[in-house]
Amino acid sequence: MAGLKKCLGLIVRKKTYEELKGSLEVTLREALEFNRKDALAVAGNDYRKAVWERADC
Repeated sequence: MAGLKKCLGLIVRKKTYEELKGSLEVTLREALEFNRKDALAVAGNDYRKAVWERADC
């Protein structure tokens, strides 16, 4: 069983590493979207949108 104990307060467990990667990608995207919505609600109209280039690691 492959697992990731804690990342942003999330727990993800799957039988294979490939299943874990796919599930983790979906789970992290959902968590980031929830966080984004919360941050926008707190900021109200007092924020600027910035675009960051992704550096390949």
